[in-house]
Amino acid sequence: VVKSIAATGPRFEVGAGGRRYEEQLGLSFGQSVRAGDVLVQLDTRDFEVALRMAEASLAKVKADLAKLLQWERPEEVQRLTALRDEARARYDQSWRTFQRIDPLMDKNVVTQAEYDRVVTECSSNKALLDSAQANLDSAKAGPTQEETDVLKALIAQAEAEVELKLSELEKATIRAPYDGVVTAVNVEVGERISAAEGAVVELMDLRFLVAEIGVPEAFAGKVRVRDRATVLTSAQTDPVPAIVVAVNELVEPTTRTFKVRVAIDNAQAHFKA
Repeated sequence: VVKSIAATGPRFEVGAGGRRYEEQLGLSFGQSVRAGDVLVQLDTRDFEVALRMAEASLAKVKADLAKLLQWERPEEVQRLTALRDEARARYDQSWRTFQRIDPLMDKNVVTQAEYDRVVTECSSNKALLDSAQANLDSAKAGPTQEETDVLKALIAQAEAEVELKLSELEKATIRAPYDGVVTAVNVEVGERISAAEGAVVELMDLRFLVAEIGVPEAFAGKVRVRDRATVLTSAQTDPVPAIVVAVNELVEPTTRTFKVRVAIDNAQAHFKA
């Protein structure tokens, strides 16, 4: 959405009915602009929201990597060591219980249900001990290269997304790409535009112009690139120097002329485009 158009036009003061009015005109055709001048400002709210979301995603992934790289925190290793020792104590106790009742099973001193309960408890405690030991070993070993590479790749992706959103935000401020003269302003404040709709503002660099002239066929071979020339129009009293920059080898069958292009130094603004 077009938020504003540069108010770079002339300022007028008008008196009417004993009152004076002052008006600042906006950008319009015929105005000279310099490279980098703001021409049109689009509403940036959607772009700013998208940028904040991209920056938040980048911050999260960076925090995830920092957390991953702090894997070997002493307090974490200490906590996992305590859990491993607790699991080992439970397993040792259940193993001693199993060793005590296993011979009694053959003598029918304990029931099958009691025996099965002890075996199951011993197996369960052994699995818990193995899990606790694996967690402790992993904490001591730190993150794998694959884990850090994945997060680094996600950071690179998030940084690229931030750059993209920054570029979109910057493009919401439409600036003159070069020194020139405005020849058309095709939008109004409040209008919704898209990149596919064509030019928002049209500029021309009038310092050099190219005139295309039909030369009679009789002069074929006598006009060459880099030849000096002069250009005179009905609006000019004095000819302006020019140089031939292109000569067409095709003769138009209807006019029996071939096209020649001459470049004109228009620094003095003798000619309109």
